[in-house]
Amino acid sequence: MRAPLIRDVPPRAAAVVVALTLAASLVTGAPWTTAPDPTAAPAAAPKTVQAPMPSGEPLDLEALERRKTSGTVPDLFVSPAPVVAPPPPVRVAAIAAPPPPPVAPPLPFRYLGRFDDGERQVVFLEEGQVAHSVGAGETIGQRYRVERISDTTVTFRHLLFGTEQTLVIPKTP
Repeated sequence: MRAPLIRDVPPRAAAVVVALTLAASLVTGAPWTTAPDPTAAPAAAPKTVQAPMPSGEPLDLEALERRKTSGTVPDLFVSPAPVVAPPPPVRVAAIAAPPPPPVAPPLPFRYLGRFDDGERQVVFLEEGQVAHSVGAGETIGQRYRVERISDTTVTFRHLLFGTEQTLVIPKTP
């Protein structure tokens, strides 16, 4: 086998090797060196600072000795016992009371007057701006039925809820 010579390396591969070498030197942060300027003044020597001289007082070596502790020294490397959270309180399901029976809305009628021909009584009612003339047993708008008419009241049954409601007839002077 023969050893490869420099001329056997393809020019493209040589260019890649040179580019990678240049990039590696830039990435590693090799500093660009420049020659120092001979005209520049020499740097000033650092100023030394002396520690203050001790005053002639003797050092109390007993104050530097470790003091004896009373009692035991706690071990700093012992892990504390894990804190166990108390179990959550058990909720007792409250026995729900049955919902109250549905309540019909207030009567939307206002008494206007009555007519009695001897056989049948008819009352005149106002609902908003609509007037109704009804007798006992008739329904008003698929919501209310007139159950009975007396001298002082008109009794209605709400058809959806089945509850009875009373409209008081005002006394005439």
